[in-house]
Amino acid sequence: MDVLATDVRYLLNLWLRAAAAAVFVWLAACTNFSAEDNIINTPILMSITREGSGHLIQVQAQNAELGFIGYRLFTGASATAAQAASSGVDCGALNLLTTTAGIRYIEAKPGQSSVTAGTTDRICAAPLTINAGDYVVMRATVFDLAAIAQSNASNALQAP
Repeated sequence: MDVLATDVRYLLNLWLRAAAAAVFVWLAACTNFSAEDNIINTPILMSITREGSGHLIQVQAQNAELGFIGYRLFTGASATAAQAASSGVDCGALNLLTTTAGIRYIEAKPGQSSVTAGTTDRICAAPLTINAGDYVVMRATVFDLAAIAQSNASNALQAP
């Protein structure tokens, strides 16, 4: 019985060493790992037009990042001020996912947090008042472990 137990322990030990070696080789060969922060695609603002009581912002956005939450809009008296702004207004619930590239719209209207009913090309709505002459910037937001991370600021557009 002791010889059998010794053989079993020897084989188990050998198997564990082989498994550990295989895991090490697999980790060493993995090239898709990065210790860098999550890279978040920056949306591109195409145009801004008046619509009803607010504005319609045309965007080119593709955000398929793990933990993608939505978009945050920032305003300022100049393009530089808008891009440097630290507090913005989050879009409401996403009406569309932006996992594929395409031209879509964001509604920015006072008191509105959901897109206009019947529209199919609108990502979300932000309850934001944009005055004529204000500059608008957008950032994508992603949940990154314990905090909300943001993309770089988009280009700035001046509201009509």
